[in-house]
Amino acid sequence: MGGVYGRAYRLYLETCFALYVGYVSARIIDSCGLDVIIERETAFGAGAIASTMTGKPMVLEMIGPRFSSASMKRSAKVLAYSERMVPKEAMKKAVFVRAAVNLDLFKPNPEAGKMVRQRLGLNGAVTVGYVGSFLGWHGVDDLLDAAEIIKGESGRVEFLMVGPHAESIVRSAEERGLRDSFRFVGPVPYEEVPSYVNACDILVAPYNILHTASRRTKGIGSPLKVLEYMACGKPAIGSDLPQVADLVKDGETGLLFPQGDARSLASAIMMLADNLDYRQRLGNQALSRVSEQYSWQTLAGQVSSILEEVRVHHG
Repeated sequence: MGGVYGRAYRLYLETCFALYVGYVSARIIDSCGLDVIIERETAFGAGAIASTMTGKPMVLEMIGPRFSSASMKRSAKVLAYSERMVPKEAMKKAVFVRAAVNLDLFKPNPEAGKMVRQRLGLNGAVTVGYVGSFLGWHGVDDLLDAAEIIKGESGRVEFLMVGPHAESIVRSAEERGLRDSFRFVGPVPYEEVPSYVNACDILVAPYNILHTASRRTKGIGSPLKVLEYMACGKPAIGSDLPQVADLVKDGETGLLFPQGDARSLASAIMMLADNLDYRQRLGNQALSRVSEQYSWQTLAGQVSSILEEVRVHHG
């Protein structure tokens, strides 16, 4: 949403929305005797308002560039997953943690994947999957460019696309004559996402921030889809943004390509499509890495320690 309507909506989020949510949150905090507030940056300052009303300390979780300056000032700590996301003036407050994935939900499940493939008619093809939103900086346009290249060189690859707001991508696929190569299933319940990941042979995260001003300077937050792919034992192909490269070790747990380079993306897809042993090895190593370092339990321990430090210091 851009233009006048976009600015008006942003103003609403930063005023009416933040005031209402902050007020309601403050009442809950007081009634439940809570000690510390966590505000995700997409709350647009509601946490800062609740913190001011209750006198409770606040931690700002920063996963994107939309944070409120009031929240930045009010926060005792800034919880972040990437140094690039934190402004210089807030770096002294910053504490960095690793992202995490629910390993009880996202795990290898060949039978669930087989059922999805049968239902969608994907039984014979090498299936490349994408899970997430279809915003410009997610790079799905680059995936369509890569699909055009692949279609001209190999007819054995099909694409399974899962997530909301795909209307413009669906139209573009139709205009390019690619519709037969793609299955768009729209958004699915969170608990069903692993079955779609397991239905794929290869998963992609083609982030491209080059043409999005707000992302070009800050990058992306934590690419959770990559961890979810890896947790299902699947090889991931991702653009070479630092946040992706932190998770995908090129040639070890997946493959990286220069963001925006559709030819390189197509080459990576075709290389894995043609080499079952290699993609299975990458997927197994990806699963091992995630299981050892990126569980919810690990992240919960990190966040718990940070909140306790804030509580004790405030007390």
